[in-house]
Amino acid sequence: MAKVDFKYGTQAQYDAASKEENAIYCATQQVGAKQAGSIYKGGEIVGSTVTDKLYTDSSVTVTGVTVGNFKDGDVIAPGTSVSEILQKMLMKEIDVTATKPTATLNLAGTPTAGSYEAGTAISVTPTHSYTDGKFVGQSGYSYNVAAGCAEGTTIIKKGNEVIQEGEVQSFTLAVETVKFASTTTYGASTVTPKTNFGNNSKVTIPPGTTVESSKSFTGYANNFIVHVSDNTTPINSALIRSGNKYKEGVASANYNAPAGTMRTIVATRKATLTSASGNLGANITASFIKEADTIKVDGATAAWQGDYYIYVYSRPALSEQETINITF
Repeated sequence: MAKVDFKYGTQAQYDAASKEENAIYCATQQVGAKQAGSIYKGGEIVGSTVTDKLYTDSSVTVTGVTVGNFKDGDVIAPGTSVSEILQKMLMKEIDVTATKPTATLNLAGTPTAGSYEAGTAISVTPTHSYTDGKFVGQSGYSYNVAAGCAEGTTIIKKGNEVIQEGEVQSFTLAVETVKFASTTTYGASTVTPKTNFGNNSKVTIPPGTTVESSKSFTGYANNFIVHVSDNTTPINSALIRSGNKYKEGVASANYNAPAGTMRTIVATRKATLTSASGNLGANITASFIKEADTIKVDGATAAWQGDYYIYVYSRPALSEQETINITF
């Protein structure tokens, strides 16, 4: 194989230069290569000009210049194709980024994870799904391959208790938060990603663990306000739950007691009623008399009951509606 020299410069420099017989010329103001000597003579092509079939026959050290991906001191190895040299001169090498594997915790059944009144029946079956990691090309490089991270072991917990995957979990929700969490291990990536030049990337995914713990059931209790048109109806769970419900944590509520009301009853788990006001903002807190004993009030079902303090505002039957503001 004849020794071939590689030269570059502007189009004007190429046109003005004395052409060497065994040289490849690259005009840096345009993409392409011009070749003089035995392969390109005058206007006639006498041999192959496919750049990936032309190779350097000795190492070339880049000296005093920076061109594309080549910088001063870089060595172009023997056997490097002209196509590869041009590519590195005129294109930027783009690497990949790594996305770690993920695992998703699934809770099949009813209801879905969320916030519910205490006493709600929960019945779910926990499982998980695994998604391999991947390597994705950075901006300007369309590339997306699976990383080949083998799935390891998965542990699912209900609170601090390890539970069996696929086993039905049935319970009655109290005023609490029940959290389900899955932890899945995975191995290191086994796929070697490529840059846009086709070179092996050094980006890898080490072995690790992925955790999802966002599937929770939160139980809450309610405050209640109810009106009664007599002084004899017993105060019990059924009566209290027939009234208006206000989720605990709601600071205050307006309640319209209709004409004919003789008793307005507030049921709360707080030992002290903060305040109450009637028409025109009159302070009627002292008018709500606290019953001596608490009573059991059902939640969403009788499977959960709370101890409630009862406050009763008694007066003659209202001749018209009265708006009452209660601060629990």
